[in-house]
Amino acid sequence: MRWCVGLTLFLGALTLGWGCRGVVVDHQPVEMTLPTAPDCREPIGPITLTALGDFPTTDADVALLDGSGADLDPITRFPSFTLAFSASTRATSGRWDAFGWASRAGIDAPITIVMRPLGLSCPIADSEARLPDGAALAVLDETRVMFVGGLDEAGQATRRVAILDVRDEHVDLPAVARVIPIAFAAATLLPAGDAVLVTGGASSRSGEGRDTWERIPLDGGMATFGALDQRRRDHGAIVIDAGAVHGVLLVGGTSDGHDALDSIEWVDPTTDTGGVLTAHLAVGRVAPLLVQLDGTHVGIVGGRDAVGAAVTTIEVLDVAHDSVSPRMFTPALATPDWIAPLPSGRIAWAAGGSLRVVSVDPAFADVVGTVPIVADSVAVALASGRVLLEGGLTTGTRQGFVIDPGVGTTTPVATSRVPRRSLLLPDGTVLELAATASSARRDERLTPFDTPPPMFLFAADRGTLALDAAPHWSVSSGALAPVAPDARLDIPVLRLRHFEAVLDATGAYDVLLTGEHLETLALVTVTDDTVSLGTCSVPRQGARHVRIARAVDGSLAIGTVEAGSAACGTSGIDPHARVGLGIVAHSGALRSLALTRDLF
Repeated sequence: MRWCVGLTLFLGALTLGWGCRGVVVDHQPVEMTLPTAPDCREPIGPITLTALGDFPTTDADVALLDGSGADLDPITRFPSFTLAFSASTRATSGRWDAFGWASRAGIDAPITIVMRPLGLSCPIADSEARLPDGAALAVLDETRVMFVGGLDEAGQATRRVAILDVRDEHVDLPAVARVIPIAFAAATLLPAGDAVLVTGGASSRSGEGRDTWERIPLDGGMATFGALDQRRRDHGAIVIDAGAVHGVLLVGGTSDGHDALDSIEWVDPTTDTGGVLTAHLAVGRVAPLLVQLDGTHVGIVGGRDAVGAAVTTIEVLDVAHDSVSPRMFTPALATPDWIAPLPSGRIAWAAGGSLRVVSVDPAFADVVGTVPIVADSVAVALASGRVLLEGGLTTGTRQGFVIDPGVGTTTPVATSRVPRRSLLLPDGTVLELAATASSARRDERLTPFDTPPPMFLFAADRGTLALDAAPHWSVSSGALAPVAPDARLDIPVLRLRHFEAVLDATGAYDVLLTGEHLETLALVTVTDDTVSLGTCSVPRQGARHVRIARAVDGSLAIGTVEAGSAACGTSGIDPHARVGLGIVAHSGALRSLALTRDLF
């Protein structure tokens, strides 16, 4: 099921090809599809199409389209600087809602939006959409992922290179000359976006690690090779650019399948350079998770030690200063059932049915609730900071859950398989990858334009905020600072009924309570001297921590943590309405926003 629509972006009249009739001038073609799985293809109703970009969404940026597949007239309402489009609809049976989004590659480049039913696991039709044991993965762009190598039925490494595009559920098997058989390697998209670097690996299930890297170009052609300092397999890899260390960072792993490496090295295939850090891990780790904390700091989490026991400590690598520091937690972290790095740089950690949220800098761990214990558990963080957990129950049934670490809630969801690995793509799709087949799902109505982390927002999280044009902000000394007048950030996806927000900030700024389309419902003005809501005012007296709270009855309180707060009424907002938060900065710097929320 496909729909075509022409979008006029103040460039002239148009209609669209691909089965849509008309004469094209300058145009933006958009194609919307449903997954091929029968349970995910019910007839749908009207489609809401929304322009996305460096601007708040208003009614002028939203259109309602016919979902019957009938020819559509051109749409003329979208801004010419639209960066992406999102679309949502509902099955005519009312059984599910669907959502999808895609960015613009160019003014004439076609956009394909997959209308994926929320909360449904949809099997992918292509039989090559599979993840063999030992295969490496690299995310290529919003909707494509590359599989490299893996084991065959005899336990030997293969030369398989496959690229899955979840938009059309198709796998390409590109012919790349000189690719070597490999398994248990790490695959990383290089910063230029034109090739994948495959590091280390082994030739069989029990084989020793390799001391080579392999650059696989995305446009076909021939692979190129280089040397590592040490033989590695089952290691962690992450792109890094911190002064003299640039390219791909390799952490831990094993050289012979028995030891656990504590060494760290880097390699840059572009210049055929690399090196070894003098810093070492406190304990060797096989298959560690790497969490990018900022430009120079990497969190090293999980993995197994030399005797196969789970590593429960967390270490932070400072690449710029070539040092590794442990993070101490009280009480100590227990052996994890699963670990999921969150978008905010924090970590969801479950042990024995107890769910913790772990902060690396500063180091703390809070028990936030309980979660089901599942066999063969696989967890992945969603864009909002919630966690998708899948696996088997003790009853032998297949089950999935969406867990919100912010409030400790667990919601059962349907799943079509127990995956070997789950992977979140930039377009919000989760790939459930298994040895023989895979599925795709979407559990949230989110895009990168409106996705915050769940509880705390720091400068390191700036990529997950709905900032207006990026040049309006700078990041220095761990804080966001405006470099353009009235630089704005919004947190529209969090619809809050009652909450407390504490801003660690200097200078002058406005805090907005916003409606469904980011219209301003109430405005809190912060200067060096006062915090004000209308005629309600509290002296700031140089305090850094400004507090804004909304009670259960809808009443607002403003003030500072240091000097206290004052009640200011409801400001005419419906007490039962949910509101969003926005900040317009005029001067100074925003170090952090601590947000205590209640979604219910």
